[in-house]
Amino acid sequence: MGVRFRAMQMVLALVVLALAVGAIHYARALHQASTYNAALVANEPDAIAWDARPELLQVKAYGLLQAGRIDEAITAYRRLEEVAPDGQQAEVLYNLGATHFALARELYDQPRTNVAPVIQQSRIAFMRALRSDSTLYSAKYNLEYIGLPRVDAPGETEGATDDVTDPEQGGTHRWQLMQDYPEGMP
Repeated sequence: MGVRFRAMQMVLALVVLALAVGAIHYARALHQASTYNAALVANEPDAIAWDARPELLQVKAYGLLQAGRIDEAITAYRRLEEVAPDGQQAEVLYNLGATHFALARELYDQPRTNVAPVIQQSRIAFMRALRSDSTLYSAKYNLEYIGLPRVDAPGETEGATDDVTDPEQGGTHRWQLMQDYPEGMP
C-alpha cells in the first residue's frame, strides 16, 4: 500500500504542476492581451511586438501608418504578408499597395524625388491582391486608376499621362490629381 500511495502522490504532484504551468501560461496570455488592448486604446503601435499574431500585426501596421511612419508600416505589412493566413492575403496585399501609394504621395512633394518605383510597388501589390482574390473591387479600381492607361478618363483626369518614369519631364499624372487616397485606403 505504501508504493501505491507514493504513485498516487506522484500523479497528484504532476497534475498540480500541469495546472500551475497552465495557469501561468493563461495569466501571461491575459496580461499580453490587456497590454495590447491598452496599446490599441492609446494608439501606440510600438507596444505590439513584431512577432505578434497576424491580427495584432495588422493593427500595428495600421497604427504605424496613422502615426505617419509609412516606411515602418510597409515593413509591418511585408512581415504580415509572410505570416497571414491564406484567407487574409488579399487584404494584406491591398493594404500594402495602398501604403505604398501613401508613401508616393508623401515623396512627391520632395524635390528631385522619383516616385515611379514606389508607384510600381503599389501596382505590384494591387495586382498580387487581385491574384489572391479576383473579386476585390477596390484593388481593381486602384490598379486601374494609378497604373493602367485609360482613354476615357472622365473629368479632371483628362489629358493626364501615366508615364511616371521621370517626373522632371513635366506633365500631370492621373494619380497626382487625386484629392484623396485611392478607394478603400486602410
